[in-house]
Amino acid sequence: MANRPKYSPAQVRQLKEDYLEALKQSAGLITQACRKVGIGSRQTILNWRAKDPKFDEACKETEKEACEMALDQAEGALMRNIQAGDTKAIKFYLQCKGKSRGYDPRQEIDLNATVIRPRVVFDDENDGSVQD
Repeated sequence: MANRPKYSPAQVRQLKEDYLEALKQSAGLITQACRKVGIGSRQTILNWRAKDPKFDEACKETEKEACEMALDQAEGALMRNIQAGDTKAIKFYLQCKGKSRGYDPRQEIDLNATVIRPRVVFDDENDGSVQD
């Protein structure tokens, strides 16, 4: 079994505060936030969360906020690409946001539709006339 660092209660409180700030900066990525504050394992955070409901709630709230910020950044980058004339970005945006205007790449097939096929009779099947 690996040696785990033992933290004093004051150290744990400070690490939890530092971790929450690092979690914001790392867009909600737990392992990256752990590395930033010097916590050796994400399991340490998971253990703290399991034992401390207030810390767990703070983590959930911070992760949600961090994900929203990352989404805002991604949308901003997408809009900059659209403004620069990036065709792929434009197409992606229209397929996601322009469905109501007909920019949906999916095709609808009515499986209940009746298919009518003309009947063709060849000359050798009758008296030489063609019928439908």
